[in-house]
Amino acid sequence: MSIGLKAIKPGKFEPKHFYKETIKAAEKLSKDAEKQFKETTKGWKTKVKWHIEIRIRQSEIRTQVYTTNKIYGYVNDGTKAHIIRPKKKRALKWEGADGPIFSAHAHHPGFKGYHHDKRIAKDIQDKYPKWQTEAINKAAKLSGHSTR
Repeated sequence: MSIGLKAIKPGKFEPKHFYKETIKAAEKLSKDAEKQFKETTKGWKTKVKWHIEIRIRQSEIRTQVYTTNKIYGYVNDGTKAHIIRPKKKRALKWEGADGPIFSAHAHHPGFKGYHHDKRIAKDIQDKYPKWQTEAINKAAKLSGHSTR
């Protein structure tokens, strides 16, 4: 009995496929984070504009979803106790139980913040390994290598 063996030479991995699929995974990650951030401002009168940045370096890909909206910063990060003063008028006005109240200033007690960014980052970090594995497997397949 004889057995014949034939060497199998796999093709080279194509870096362009890995690059392309990794970028797609980073875009997917960023869009998911942006969607979650938008949910945190649902129903707000103030419109919050979100920005996505994807930075590619030789050894890493960084994604960033952010806003420059000050109010969102206060809601997310919180504030220290502070005095509120009117900007264009002589007094602040708000509705009290017995009618309007006027004051030259108000003492805000501060706010701990909701820290949406930390919750969203944790969620994305939990999803990322799966998305990156899918990207690598797809790139390998596109390069002519089968994956299980």
